[in-house]
Amino acid sequence: MNGIKEDIKTLLTLELGSPLFHEVLVNLLVRLKALQDRTKEHFKEEESDLLPRLEQVRRMQREEGKVSGRSSSAWASEAVSTMEMTHSKLFPFFMTGLLPQEAMQYLDLVCRCTKNTRHLVSMLRSLAERLEDANPSIIHNNPTKLVANVFGGFWTIVKAWRV
Repeated sequence: MNGIKEDIKTLLTLELGSPLFHEVLVNLLVRLKALQDRTKEHFKEEESDLLPRLEQVRRMQREEGKVSGRSSSAWASEAVSTMEMTHSKLFPFFMTGLLPQEAMQYLDLVCRCTKNTRHLVSMLRSLAERLEDANPSIIHNNPTKLVANVFGGFWTIVKAWRV
């Protein structure tokens, strides 16, 4: 996405109709086409992998309401496993879209519901890497401050995992 933004900025500074303008325009079109292809592939992946799982969760919710003998956490467990599957790629992006208070609440939920500790640590690392990319000085100047800013009360949880 960064390359697309840069190409657009470059186009705005070039003279309309110049050879360089056409070259940058062609490069931009190639990048946009590649982005479109990746986006289509991503949504096909979601349709084939995630939508059936989400439908299964919905079906389990409906059945649970009708059948009193079922475990009340069966659909929640399925929803959490679907969430873990989705988060393997989208977790940092999703977290950046939340307000700080919402992000902390969601992190709390993720920490409580994710069964696979390695997967949880991987998710938290990907979030920290995303933040480092956005503002490298946070980590290099004071790594403890980063953890305090991002994870707040989860710092004790992270320490416990290291042991």
